[in-house]
Amino acid sequence: MMEGWKEVKFGDVVQFPPKVRLKKGKSYPFIPMENLDSGIKYVKPLMEKEITGGGAKFEEGDTLFSRITPCLQNGKIAQAKDLGNKPGFGSTEYFVFRGKDDVTNTDFVYYLSKSQWFKGNAENSMVGSSGRQRADAGFVRNLKIHLPPLPTQRKIASILSAYDDLIENNLKRIQLLEEQAQLTYEEWFVRFKFPGHEEVEFVDGLPEGWEEKELNEIASVNAKSINKSFSGDIFYIDIKSVSPNNIDFKTKYNIKDAPGRAKRIVKHGDIIWSCVRPNRKSHAIIWEPKKNWIASTGFCVISPNEVPTSYLYQFLTTETFVGYLTNLAGGAAYPAVKAEHFKKAKVIIPTKELVLKYDSYFSKSINIIWSLKEQNQLLKEARDILLPRLMSGMIDVETLLGETAQKSTAPNQSKVRKLNPDTTIEKRKAIAAYIILESEVEEQFGKVKFEKLLHLSEFHAVCGNYERNYKKFAAGPLDTKFTYAFLNEAEKNNLITYQKMGKLERIRVGDKEKLQEIVAAQLDKETQEEIKETVRLFLGSNYEKPEMVSTLYAVWNNRIIKNEMINDELIKKDFFEWDDNKKKYKGKLDRELTWMRKHGVVPEGWGEVI
Repeated sequence: MMEGWKEVKFGDVVQFPPKVRLKKGKSYPFIPMENLDSGIKYVKPLMEKEITGGGAKFEEGDTLFSRITPCLQNGKIAQAKDLGNKPGFGSTEYFVFRGKDDVTNTDFVYYLSKSQWFKGNAENSMVGSSGRQRADAGFVRNLKIHLPPLPTQRKIASILSAYDDLIENNLKRIQLLEEQAQLTYEEWFVRFKFPGHEEVEFVDGLPEGWEEKELNEIASVNAKSINKSFSGDIFYIDIKSVSPNNIDFKTKYNIKDAPGRAKRIVKHGDIIWSCVRPNRKSHAIIWEPKKNWIASTGFCVISPNEVPTSYLYQFLTTETFVGYLTNLAGGAAYPAVKAEHFKKAKVIIPTKELVLKYDSYFSKSINIIWSLKEQNQLLKEARDILLPRLMSGMIDVETLLGETAQKSTAPNQSKVRKLNPDTTIEKRKAIAAYIILESEVEEQFGKVKFEKLLHLSEFHAVCGNYERNYKKFAAGPLDTKFTYAFLNEAEKNNLITYQKMGKLERIRVGDKEKLQEIVAAQLDKETQEEIKETVRLFLGSNYEKPEMVSTLYAVWNNRIIKNEMINDELIKKDFFEWDDNKKKYKGKLDRELTWMRKHGVVPEGWGEVI
């Protein structure tokens, strides 16, 4: 045993279960078992629910440990997060763990419970009838563990948390990109507010040039299957390995040992949709697959021919389409649809130009999403290799912590672009031009929204040393000298035009090719993607949301720079003291602060005080 480590009983050093009080008949955040993901540290409530009886009770940071088969074997263990300063409750099949003050670190307790050694012991204690076995609480409490000193616990938790925090950030980016694609799809193809819709006539309920076709007219369904002569290894995608929008894992088999349903050949751009229980929405895109990815015959494999994957996937995953499949599913115990139901489904086909325009925005998003998913898989693998070695003391924590800290700070440092004075103004013009291009479809894109997106792009997305001169104005941070000069020059050179829409003067793209040239000359692809992510956060909003977020960001950032106390009440106080005009947003700021944290729009103290 490592020096300073002690052999103790788990129940003596951990609150199991912790004391949590909930009042019967009141509503609290609720976390059901299905929300836990074996590869993700945090689990968040998606709803509040009235507590009427039993259920595991917990607070922020507590570990939820599935005690029942097969959930425990599947690794359903997570930390409760984002409960909104309230206690929560969930399945009766959770053990709940929490650290003890001055004895155990709560994060360390979570990682200890995730270790294969701890989980394996819990599995071995299971009692009960086959199929409904549960880990024995008494056995787990008496389990002897090797406990390091509290400072070492914190260091171990810090090392492992660095991986999980990166995974969490990537998941937020994925969610944001998926939401942007869905919101734009709904705006263009459901509400028919696509670029240029004002000048298009409707024929039989659809814009002119649009048509309705059966799916089998625009895509192949179950086009290829492996034949009997196939030999070698495959990577099998089973129904249980797919959740909404995601392939959670693939299982490697030699084809001789693979399940009989391992037959569907999938290729880049295909869409897989589970025929079984379609209400569960087990569907995903196949993107840049490695060799020999094979799907179960329980999937319908859809290969788009006439429309891009980005558009067809959105159409085939709407609630309307899910309802269509659910209504057709036959079989009470095992409801399923058939390939024919997919083939005969009616699909709305917009004009080719509009579909390709949508694809030009969001096929890139699919690339980024898949890249982030691959990063997360590598992070999970690295974390899972480290976890047992850290828990057993095999690794020198001090050395590893130093290396991890260096790696974790590197991205923040590299994010700052140091520019020569001669290139600064051109770089800023390119950022402004790119914001305008990315806002081309926005009907409510006026000067105030542009100003706030520019502020957020320069302070949050890009963080460049751009000789800015932002000051306080009624609508939020604004660099008047640069912003007004750019807009005047852009209008003079026909890069933009203005369209009067009531009180709003909408900024519209003029000479698009020239704007694209300005962007291409100054901004690399990575920088463009960072700005795009920020701009698309505000798709569909009027000026109010970017004004609130920009001002909240500025006052929050000011406090970090000045090393002042920070909490939500102080941030809101600074917001309302910014200008008397801000009083109109009373009662709205809590929601926006929650939104900012959810989407990672959180300042780091970069730049100057405004």
